[in-house]
Amino acid sequence: MQAEADEAVKSATAERDEALGEIERLEAQNEKLKTELANKSEIEEKAKQLDMQVHKLQISLDASVKAADELKAEIKHLRQVNEEKTLELGKMAATLEQNEQLKKKIDELTSK
Repeated sequence: MQAEADEAVKSATAERDEALGEIERLEAQNEKLKTELANKSEIEEKAKQLDMQVHKLQISLDASVKAADELKAEIKHLRQVNEEKTLELGKMAATLEQNEQLKKKIDELTSK
């Protein structure tokens, strides 16, 4: 009977030790999972921040593209105006030249 009791105690002690070992293993695994979860949360937060930055940069890029398109249109318009003014200036220069020639002829005729 004592032998059976000793055997039962040994068996219970072995089961307890095994259970304690399993608890330690599960606690270690739990800590590891908590660390991984914290890391995942940090990564998700960084990803959200990066998404916000990308969104802000996209808005800025869109505004820059719009501004560039407007400037291109303005440059095109100003070039067209410049060409028109250059033609007008050429006509005025030709008219001035004609006026000077006429003035010379008038001076020639009046001096005779």
